[in-house]
Amino acid sequence: MFWQKNTNKKKVVVALSGGIDSAVSAYLLKKTGYEVIGITLKLISKKNICYNEQNIIDAEKICLDLKIPFKVFDLTYEFEKEVINKFCFEYINGFTPNPCILCNKKIKFGVLLEKTLEINADYLATGHYIKKEYDNSKQIYILKKGIDDIKDQSYFLYFFSQIQLEKLLFPLGNFKKTEIKEIAENINFDFSNKKESYDICFVEKGKYPDFIIEHTKQKIKKGDSLDKSGNRIGKHNGLLYYTIGQKKYLDLEDKKKCVINIDDKNNTITVGEEEDCYKTTFFVKNVNWIEEVSLEINERKTIEVKLRKFHEQSKATIKRIDNEKYQIDFFEKQSAITKGQDAVFYKNNIVLGGGIIFEIS
Repeated sequence: MFWQKNTNKKKVVVALSGGIDSAVSAYLLKKTGYEVIGITLKLISKKNICYNEQNIIDAEKICLDLKIPFKVFDLTYEFEKEVINKFCFEYINGFTPNPCILCNKKIKFGVLLEKTLEINADYLATGHYIKKEYDNSKQIYILKKGIDDIKDQSYFLYFFSQIQLEKLLFPLGNFKKTEIKEIAENINFDFSNKKESYDICFVEKGKYPDFIIEHTKQKIKKGDSLDKSGNRIGKHNGLLYYTIGQKKYLDLEDKKKCVINIDDKNNTITVGEEEDCYKTTFFVKNVNWIEEVSLEINERKTIEVKLRKFHEQSKATIKRIDNEKYQIDFFEKQSAITKGQDAVFYKNNIVLGGGIIFEIS
């Protein structure tokens, strides 16, 4: 179920959210013999409507119960700069970014990992459902999906380098959520009033455009809505109101129509049928390889790709166009391939890497 006892008394920082997963992670690590320090990140200022001070209070209580040190790192400046501002900028320009991946990359496994090493801790641990292993034959760390298919969070963590992986621990990768709940009950951790959140932490659900307009103070530019032939059929309210497959905010008589393309250069959206949202080919940039697939220019190899957390892993070919650009071709059409989202590459349950979708064919 868990790894062998830590006889060297290694020091580990556990990122505590105040929830059950990170709390049980801290418990398991302490039980295994690690010197554990609990750290909670303050990411959102009180001026933000989604600010939740209760998470910090809950995390401190967990540390008191476990008899481990507790610290709070205020990273509100870094979070606004690296996550909120980039989220807003991308949305305004017709892309649909994933701020949770941005936060993981820049904040939790960026700034926090740096601070972990600064205080001479050996590892940073989180409550993510994912597995890290060392492949002796290849002499690299590999990342695998957690055994709980529903809770697996590998889609959000494709960006690691080998240097980062060496310093990371994921205690929950070999557990199912039901087992974590049982462990929490057995040690009298009560999370019955704690709801799991799958929404963006700094925006109220369904209010992305309002938040972006308020945060950036930018005047949103309206533009033309086009049909598939390029004919003007109406006006749109601003690109940030739309994403691929969306029907809301379309001022059209035919309520079955949806957005099938967003053109940030010309400030237009194209409207069509739902089946028009299904595509096979797209291009990615900013590609990171955890376990690199060796590709020469224009060479193709078969992999599996996920477009969203709950998107079914699907077979595709990947072709290297140049050092910055890769082409992905699914074997079967997939719904709502969206610019700004992350495409993650797999080989069965192993995470190969991933990149950001920037062009759809």
